[in-house]
Amino acid sequence: GRSGGGVYCDNGSPSLRRCTVIGNLSVSHGGGVFCGGIANLPFADCTFSGNDAFRGGAISAVSNESSASLRNCLLTGNTASDGGAIRLDGTASLSAISCEFSANSGGLTGGGGGGAVDYSSSDNNIVYLDGCQFLGNTAVGGGAIDHRSPNSYIVDCVFTGNVGSDETGTSGSGGAINASTSLPTLVGCLFTDNSVPGQAGAIRSGFGADATMTGCTFQGNSAGTAGGVLHITGSAATLSMVNCTFIDNSSVTEAGAFYLSNTALTLQGCNFSGNSSE
Repeated sequence: GRSGGGVYCDNGSPSLRRCTVIGNLSVSHGGGVFCGGIANLPFADCTFSGNDAFRGGAISAVSNESSASLRNCLLTGNTASDGGAIRLDGTASLSAISCEFSANSGGLTGGGGGGAVDYSSSDNNIVYLDGCQFLGNTAVGGGAIDHRSPNSYIVDCVFTGNVGSDETGTSGSGGAINASTSLPTLVGCLFTDNSVPGQAGAIRSGFGADATMTGCTFQGNSAGTAGGVLHITGSAATLSMVNCTFIDNSSVTEAGAFYLSNTALTLQGCNFSGNSSE
């Protein structure tokens, strides 16, 4: 109970088009919309704004057979302890195409994560993000996304001005993306002006996550400690980067572009310019 402040869906597949979901509240999951059981929810041209929940400020999908599909949607100003806009649990899946995630907050204290999207609880979520913008989202872990599943693909997305920080501005990790057991596959993405008071201005993984990044640009990202762009540690991690560009990224202590430990690195056709470590 207590889930789905605006819409509660269990074992159903309603379609929402050109709807506004504003100012709803849940003390549990899904301030705007809750998806449980066998629930497949397509959203098109919808706006989710100012919704609040414990998990999934706008949308929460929790069962092994639930999914959310979004196209041309705006998710802005939503808040939660985990997943300011969207939270996935179990093996729930998510597809978002040409959506904007802006000014969402996914938890500024404790272990809160995913200012916009959080799927950090399972290795089996299937996530596909294409042509989306992540702008000015905030959370302690992963200003825009808190990630875990290896079945995640982020294509032609823009991450700008996201912040991985707590409410005091003194700790946090992964200005844009924070990851645990894997990193998403990234293709053609742009990361600009993301920041963190701790590690990894853009992307952080502390558990030996593998990663493949192709045709991505990282510019003006900054970290308060190490890794202006990337901070990847752990055991037996592999990182492959092809045709990526790193410009004017910075860190206060180490590695203006990226900090790697126990990581096998392959670079092909990459460019580095103006990166700095104080």
